[in-house]
Amino acid sequence: RAFGVDENGPVGDAVARALGSPRTVDGIRYERGWVASVATAGFSGDVNERANRLRWPKGPRRYTVATLLELPRLRSRRVRLEVDDAIHTHDAALIAVANTEWFGGGMRICPAARADDAVLDVTVVERIGRLALLRYFPKVFDGSHLTHPKTTTYRGRRVRVEGDDIEAWGDGEPLGAGSVTFRAEPGAIRLAV
Repeated sequence: RAFGVDENGPVGDAVARALGSPRTVDGIRYERGWVASVATAGFSGDVNERANRLRWPKGPRRYTVATLLELPRLRSRRVRLEVDDAIHTHDAALIAVANTEWFGGGMRICPAARADDAVLDVTVVERIGRLALLRYFPKVFDGSHLTHPKTTTYRGRRVRVEGDDIEAWGDGEPLGAGSVTFRAEPGAIRLAV
C-alpha cells in the first residue's frame, strides 16, 4: 500500500515490477533485526496479536474486528520515549514508530511518514477511554486522528521506547518484550515497485 502496489493485482504487473529497476528506501533497524514499515507497542500490539489468531475475516477487516475484540482490555502503559536527544514521558495506549504511513490493514497511523527521508515518524496515543477510542478509531483511516488532543507526534532518526510492560511488534510480527531502540537506516532496502 505504501508504494502503490496492489497485492491482488494482475500477475503480469507483479512480474514486470520484479524484473524492473528496484527502488531504494529506508529501513528501521532495532537490536535484533529489521522492520520495513511500522513498529508498534501497546494496544496496537495487542490488536495485532489478536488479529494473527483470527481465522475470520480475511484481509484488512481482520484488524478492525480484532480492535473491537480487544477494546475491553484497553489499557495504557507508562513509557519513556527518547527521540534523538529529547526525552518524553507518556501514559500511552499506543506507540507507533514508522517508516511508512500505513499499518493494520489500511490505517494511516503516521500520515507524514516517508520511506526515503531518513527519519522515523512517531505517533503516541495517550491514555484514552473505550468509548473515546471508538469515536477516535475511524479517524485513523484518513489520518485525521493527528488533530485529536490525545495524539502526540515526533520525528527523529533514533527512537528508544522504555517501559515495564513493552511488547513491540514490527510489520505484523512480534519483536520481543522489553525496551527497544529503533534507528532509521537510509537506503537499507531495495524494493521491486
